[in-house]
Amino acid sequence: TGVLVGPILVATAALVVLPLTARGADGKPEVAADGTLRAAPDSLRRLTLTFGDALDVSPDGGNPARAAGTVAGLHPDWLYWASTPTTLEQATALFDVRDIGGIAMPDGPWDLAVIRLAQPLELPAPPELVREPPGQAFAIHVLHHPHGTQQTGQPMVWSIGQLDEQLGAPPLRYLHDANTLGGSSGAPLFDQRWRVVGVHQAGARVVQEAADAAGLAAAARNRAVPIRHLCDRLDRMGPPPAEDAPRLTHLQAAVDL
Repeated sequence: TGVLVGPILVATAALVVLPLTARGADGKPEVAADGTLRAAPDSLRRLTLTFGDALDVSPDGGNPARAAGTVAGLHPDWLYWASTPTTLEQATALFDVRDIGGIAMPDGPWDLAVIRLAQPLELPAPPELVREPPGQAFAIHVLHHPHGTQQTGQPMVWSIGQLDEQLGAPPLRYLHDANTLGGSSGAPLFDQRWRVVGVHQAGARVVQEAADAAGLAAAARNRAVPIRHLCDRLDRMGPPPAEDAPRLTHLQAAVDL
């Protein structure tokens, strides 16, 4: 899943697009000194962004139908910025979701990627971003596109939970318990006032297995990246050279990658 940030930029988890990034002679992703990634030469044809992938409810109360959605054109230089996940976050084995070793200000690594569109999209007014949410637990909403039986995944799903732990000071990662699955990575986390606080990172399947192995409570321990780190980076970079719109201030709408 991804989320529109400004007129022509879409944010997601870097792990989502990691297979589309440049590789070294050893076959591993090429990572710059500051932890950033670059797109592979043949990657543009392998990426599609669809907006409006949701179920439409008819006015007469009939069965909802899946909307066709809108496929957005991509800029030839589609990967505007990406910060690699940590080695731990890339591992397929079980891991401690509270481990923030090797993550530091200002370069993370953040497991975030920003995709550039070819043309701006017209959407409703975006929600506010919250760089410093409350320190205590609070309710969140997650809009996401988990994998399903269909190849294209599921239409947009709305999950509710709590963001109940902040790791580091300032926070480097969040933990939450909203119901997510594979395909949810990169989805926006909203507070109760529909202000964006973070980007979902690790799905419930892996972290729940880890909790089971450690004999912890059954509640899912999902991991997310605070939105402040995306804002800080794009504030420093500014908008893409061809973009006349103001630089990033808000997230606008969820998108299915």
